[in-house]
Amino acid sequence: MFASRSDGVAERRRTVVIRAQTNRIRNLLIVSEIALGFVILIGAGLMVRTLMQLHRIGPGFDPNHTLTFQLSFNVGYDSIPERTEFETLWEENCPPCQA
Repeated sequence: MFASRSDGVAERRRTVVIRAQTNRIRNLLIVSEIALGFVILIGAGLMVRTLMQLHRIGPGFDPNHTLTFQLSFNVGYDSIPERTEFETLWEENCPPCQA
């Protein structure tokens, strides 16, 4: 009779210890998740602030007379038709560079 009671008490103690450990792990995960959320939120705020400051800063040159374009060659730059087309476009549209 005493053996069964002590086994029951020991089993209850194990259950209580396991539940306590599970609760500690759960609480640790919750705290970690909240801390990680704050870190991500602060990082996003800093990134937005940095992008706003970059938008206010000038590029360092006068962009009014700047020519940009994109060329897409199907075969490659070394093929003769595309190369002559590129050189013709360049000569017609781009005056000598001014530094």
